[in-house]
Amino acid sequence: MEARKDISAMLLHQKDQKDTPTATTSCATQASTATPVDEAFQYSVSHHPDSNVAEAPLTVALDRLNICEESVMAERMFPSLETVFQQAAKENVLDFDAQATEHALRRADQGSRNGDRDLEVLAIIRTVLDQLLLLQDSSYLIEAASILANASRDESWRLPFGQSGLLELFLRLQASTAVEEDVLIPSLKFIGNTCADTGLYDKVDLIARKI
Repeated sequence: MEARKDISAMLLHQKDQKDTPTATTSCATQASTATPVDEAFQYSVSHHPDSNVAEAPLTVALDRLNICEESVMAERMFPSLETVFQQAAKENVLDFDAQATEHALRRADQGSRNGDRDLEVLAIIRTVLDQLLLLQDSSYLIEAASILANASRDESWRLPFGQSGLLELFLRLQASTAVEEDVLIPSLKFIGNTCADTGLYDKVDLIARKI
């Protein structure tokens, strides 16, 4: 009971220190204006208005926070990849149309906010990653892989990642002996996230047999 009182006091203190986000505030906006404790407080109170704050199911609230965080990471995917690709094209000679890729990423970014999952643009991303693999400087590939690994935490992107060829690319990276460990870590995260709860394990097995 004392522990619950401590949690309640902490939540109430944080509540007093922050403005309450409106019901229409997006995950991205809340991520920049509210702490995890604020979000947990708001979710608990809004879903259990008749409960004492100390008795509110904070575990459920924190699960809601994880979902929100995953959504924010996915929302940042295309702008973040655009930044990495621009820098890579600026500092290296790469065989892809940087301007066309930039436009495609921005189009996909707008569409994704409406729930669209553009397989054509994901295939373009794979093409650019193939180019990054050829560079001696692996930092660009590491950044891109990390961005995609984070985005793959959002379940709505997992099947498109598998269908676009990105999953196959990262599986081939795992099988390669010429890829740095710093690249393998985010690629393994991408594979694990993308296959989770999607039935893509059969596809992984099929691809693995071909590698």
